[in-house]
This record gives sequence, structure tokens and C-alpha cells, in this order.
Amino acid sequence: IIKLADKGGIVVMDKIDYEGERLKTLTNKTHYKELDTDPSSEFKSEIMTEVEKLHHHDLITELEIDHLAEGNDTPCFYAMPKIHKYFEKLPPLRPICSGIGSCTVRPSEFVDCFLKHLCSKIPTILRDTTDFIKKIRACSFTDTRNTYLVTKDVESLYPNIDHTEGIDACKIYLEQRKSKTFSTSLLAKLMKLVLKSNVMTFGSRIFHQVKGTAMGTPMAVSYANLFMNWFETNMLNEYEKL
Repeated sequence: IIKLADKGGIVVMDKIDYEGERLKTLTNKTHYKELDTDPSSEFKSEIMTEVEKLHHHDLITELEIDHLAEGNDTPCFYAMPKIHKYFEKLPPLRPICSGIGSCTVRPSEFVDCFLKHLCSKIPTILRDTTDFIKKIRACSFTDTRNTYLVTKDVESLYPNIDHTEGIDACKIYLEQRKSKTFSTSLLAKLMKLVLKSNVMTFGSRIFHQVKGTAMGTPMAVSYANLFMNWFETNMLNEYEKL
């Protein structure tokens, strides 16, 4: 039962409805591919090859290797109802892949240590509603008659970020770092492994996410924010040329 406090009522989504909507998401062949076998062990082997290279170059310790090597579980796919969105019968679902215990969660956390720091430097990023209000109050509009508040929304952002474009966008910001003890190419390689190694279970079935990033992996928010800043910057630059 989903309570809709702002709409003064409730919507009943039973197990059959919920399972059906989840499966509808996973059968979108643009984003997911059903597999006959679970490739998690193969992905784990690829990740460990890169982790061992870090140790070989004295970039991480034995203890850090053990930390990055944690996780052998295949994540479970679930979804959260978007009750703030318009719907007639059932609310749309936000697909989430619970990465806890998977082979990608620690490398994803490692990469996020670098991406998160870069996100904090984005001038247009908003932490919450209060932060937005503070930024608006700080703005000075000389001609309010010709000033317009415009919003832009991206539909299904996370699953629609192309892997190559997303990584390339992050590389641009990673190259702006003063310290590059961990090279941009090394972090890009780990990002690629995290993105391509995203498999999940749905009951007894196995699915592989082939496009976008999963909501649930630690680096997802920073990765998406950097991509959107790159996209927005290019879009506004093109607009200025008109």
C-alpha cells in the first residue's frame, strides 16, 4: 500500500503489480540483457587484475587490496515507486540495483572518492532546497521584466548515460586535478569496469545492465552530476553562439 499524503488517498500496489512493473523495466533491451549464466566471477577477476596493478605500482597497500577485493554477491534488482510523478493507475518505478556485497561496490567507492571531490567544485550544483533558495537570493537581476526562471528535467537520467560519453565527461574533470597520483586513465578504467560489470538477479533470472549506470552503486550520483555539468556547459555554450 502506497500512501499519497499530498493527494489525499492511497494506491494499492500488490506483489503481482510490483513484480510485473519491475520485469517491464528489465525487459527493456536498450538497457538490459537477460543472461543464461551469472558472469559475476569473471567480472570479479577483471576487477582484481586492475587492483593488483595498483599494488604493483605501490599505489595501494595490502590492507587496501583486501578492502577492494571484498564482495562476491550478485546484486538484487528492486525499485522504488515515484509517488511524486503523475500517474493514473500505478506510479512509475525508480530502478535500483542493490550493490551491497557485490564485486563492484568497493571499486565504485574508491572512484567516488575522486569524483565526489570534483562535484563539490561545480558552481551550479544544488545540495538541497535550502541551498537553492540561498543561491537565488544571492543573484542580482538588473532587468526583472526580461528575467525568466526556467527548469529542465532529464527523463531517466541514470540508465541513459552512454558509458563512453559519461566516462569521457568525468575524464575532463579528473584532468583538472593538481595531484594525479592516481592517473585519470587508471580511474577511467575502474569506472568502465564498474559500469560494465553491473549484473543483477530478479528471482532466479540474471540480467546485465548494458547501458547507463545503476542507481545503487556508490559512484552513480557523482558520475551523473559530472556528466550533466559537462552536458549543460556544452549546451549553454552552443546557445550563446546563436
